[in-house]
Amino acid sequence: MTPPRRHTLVWLAQPPRACDAADTTAVRAWHSRGGPWVATRQRPEHDGLSLGLCTSVPAGRPRRIAVVADPAYVVRTAPPPLLSDLGRAVPAGAPRDLRVFGSWMWQILSGEMHTHEASDLDLLIPVANRRAADDAVTMLARWPADGWPRLDGELSFPSGEVAWREYASGVPRVLLKTLEDVRLISREELP
Repeated sequence: MTPPRRHTLVWLAQPPRACDAADTTAVRAWHSRGGPWVATRQRPEHDGLSLGLCTSVPAGRPRRIAVVADPAYVVRTAPPPLLSDLGRAVPAGAPRDLRVFGSWMWQILSGEMHTHEASDLDLLIPVANRRAADDAVTMLARWPADGWPRLDGELSFPSGEVAWREYASGVPRVLLKTLEDVRLISREELP
């Protein structure tokens, strides 16, 4: 099985193995709720599919938990929630396929508090090429500030993800995040 892309939601027939034994109870509790896991960069030292979970902690920072699953236990996959799942009107001119990841995603999925007043809103913006990335950056620059958290996130190219703010800065080299690694590439290497 080809591992799903980063940020993909993954449902499992059996609970995964927590990388830290101290997290086993939280992992089993989340699995018993039927919650999805999120695909992460695949670690060669893990024998299986690398996934993650973020749990809320009362009066503290959410805890990120790394898990490993047998790929045979994957029941289904889906992209992260849509921006419209936040229950807010998507600004005019914004694409309808904008996805949410990070703390806001976990808040949508769990129904528990994962954000605070300074939390960024991480958007996953699918782009086919640099021209589409340029259009996405222009759209984000026009995003209304009122009523929205600070926007952050990634442009999702066919080859991997690039932080949109880094791309927007015009630097000649950007950090590309893929399933296998994170590497600095020339902007010209993007489609």
